[in-house]
Amino acid sequence: MDRQPESRSAAGLPDSDTGAASGSRLPQAPNREGNMREITASTKVRGARRNASVAAAQRKVRDGSIYLIRRHGAFFRPKAEGYTSVLANAGLFDAATARGYLGVEGLSVVPVKSVVKRAKAECAAAEAALASLRGFLEAAGLCA
Repeated sequence: MDRQPESRSAAGLPDSDTGAASGSRLPQAPNREGNMREITASTKVRGARRNASVAAAQRKVRDGSIYLIRRHGAFFRPKAEGYTSVLANAGLFDAATARGYLGVEGLSVVPVKSVVKRAKAECAAAEAALASLRGFLEAAGLCA
């Protein structure tokens, strides 16, 4: 039986961070389910209620902790220059920076400590993809 070449995305290897080049998409950043804890302010209300919601969310952000910032399901990149669904490419932000973003609609901050399980799962997936790619290369006689 001939082994058919797998695409990079089928092997779990994206063509780019967005996955757009192959037409496939990378898995989305983790949602509110699982072990990831998000801190969010209600921005749908107005006036004093909105200000109180933002202030309450800001009090949950602890000095000395490191945070990821999420908006519409993706993480901010370093220096808040774009978005990524890949945890390894996400920016790390101090508490003061995280607090400053809490009033933005659709945005939440995530303590890095709460994504350890997700990070381990991404490492395991990357290791499996690498093993698959090695197997493909060996079967094709391209890897010694």
